[in-house]
Amino acid sequence: MSQGFSLVLPFTIFLLVLLLCFWERREAGDLGPLWLGLAAGGVAGAAALGAGRLASLAPLFSRWPWAGGALSSLLSLVVLWLLARWPRVETPLDAAWMGLAVGSGVGMVAGLGVLRGLAEPWLPMAGLTAGAVLGSLLGLRWLWPGFGGRLASGALSLGLALPWAWGWMAVFAQVGLLWVLWLLATSVVLLALALALWVEQKVLQPQLTEEVGFGLLPAWVAEAGARFWRRFSRRWASRRDERKAMVRLVVRLAACKAYLQGKGKHRSTAAVELGRLRERARRLFDETGSGLES
Repeated sequence: MSQGFSLVLPFTIFLLVLLLCFWERREAGDLGPLWLGLAAGGVAGAAALGAGRLASLAPLFSRWPWAGGALSSLLSLVVLWLLARWPRVETPLDAAWMGLAVGSGVGMVAGLGVLRGLAEPWLPMAGLTAGAVLGSLLGLRWLWPGFGGRLASGALSLGLALPWAWGWMAVFAQVGLLWVLWLLATSVVLLALALALWVEQKVLQPQLTEEVGFGLLPAWVAEAGARFWRRFSRRWASRRDERKAMVRLVVRLAACKAYLQGKGKHRSTAAVELGRLRERARRLFDETGSGLES
């Protein structure tokens, strides 16, 4: 049962990520980066299985049973570093979703390895945990603009993903308490997502509050647009497609401002897009902020 669960779990989590992203503000055509992250995570998972096989065969590597996990985490960090770029990833929460997509790819390949007797049952959940931690901590670079911030977030991501996702799980696996591993890993994934939600709010709300001061947006939008769960409220609009359009516009407006703030005003393409987004927001919201104009 645990073997089948090891394969089904990462697949289910990836479907949940797709559903949440689609239901919040994305369209089906905008989910391509998540599928790309899943495929790249699968490659990282295959590399981890290969390293683990090498560790079991070569006496030189037998002292490091976590070598496969270390390699997988390192490759996942490189993949996320390349994929988590504007405009594919707009907010810190998007980076966390991308991390879970990559982790799901690692987990699916590891799950196949479990079914074929090439991996331990805890490896798929370790891949998911590593992806969630990497993605969420890479989102910290929104709070630390510049190369130093990106370097610090990457180092912090790798430094925490390795011991949590692989080291501690390997220790608990020796004890044989598999249910403790699932509980521990689930807790870490939820904490990583909570961090991403908090960072996203810290990034988006000041940008939206400034637009409220300019008279471009209603005051309630600064609160609702910066919080993930409030973006599902029917206060935006009664129809789901209208709500998604408004939420996407507001989030992209704030994310574009944050991007320009971190990169500098010389990014002419993003600056032009920001002007277009502000013009669309001015047309969408009426003077009282009660809804859409006709």
